Amino acid sequence: MIIQPATDFKEVAEMMAQINALADHHIGYCGTAPEEIYSVLQEDFQLEEIYLAYHQGEIVGILAFDYDVETKCAEVWGPFICDENWLDIANRLWQEHPLTKKNWDFEFFINKKNRQLIGFITEHLNGSYDGNYYVLKKMRKEHQPIQRKGKDIELHNQNEKAEFIQLHEQTFKQAYYSGAGILERLNETNRLFIYKSDSHVVGYVYLEGTPAFREGTIEFIGVDKLHRNKGIGRQLLQEALDFLFGELKVNELSLVVSEDKKDAFHLYRSIGFSVRYELVSYELKKQINS
Repeated sequence: MIIQPATDFKEVAEMMAQINALADHHIGYCGTAPEEIYSVLQEDFQLEEIYLAYHQGEIVGILAFDYDVETKCAEVWGPFICDENWLDIANRLWQEHPLTKKNWDFEFFINKKNRQLIGFITEHLNGSYDGNYYVLKKMRKEHQPIQRKGKDIELHNQNEKAEFIQLHEQTFKQAYYSGAGILERLNETNRLFIYKSDSHVVGYVYLEGTPAFREGTIEFIGVDKLHRNKGIGRQLLQEALDFLFGELKVNELSLVVSEDKKDAFHLYRSIGFSVRYELVSYELKKQINS
């Protein structure tokens, strides 16, 4: 077996898509459409940092990381393996990839049916369990639109920005995007709708659309504790759906919700979302004194 860096994004994307379509090999960070994976790899990954395992000239394993140097945090893409010697290949890829030597937090987000990878993380890497999640989906043909009344956040309004950031940080204490980070990501297809009461921001929904692939995601939805159970979350969610399905014409919408967020889960289900995957999160924490 030979371990070496990749030389072709397209080759990697096609192999990832093929393997990730199988529930017992599925990684939550990665999609199943080769074109979409190819686009993400080109935008967010360094080709020479994607490591491949070869056996008799054929790719049998892939390991890559989507990382942030400042936060020292890396999402683990893989190992994707299509060979009966699964454990040997996984060990070799992990041991020989240079990024695994970094003193970073490594995060795994994998299908519950991916038992081989769960065993590898817990038994060989000493990873720790970090929660269960649902990936929910809804198709455009299933959506009943309303007349949109949503309000985009005004980036020149410093009070709105400050109140949104505070609400986001209170609602999601360890989110993958900070409030300031969300504001930096806003554009024509990444939108932040807010709900105001007495001139104060008390609710918001942040969404991202990918028109090229007719897909979209609702990344965050939050409502101030004092204003919950008033239908604000439902209204914000409806605004997001109308924008993504109506204006961006996406065909499929997905979102992730923690298993312990039962109220949110029931809200999404009541609006027509169905469960696509059940995922589990694990992490390897960096050494604090290193």
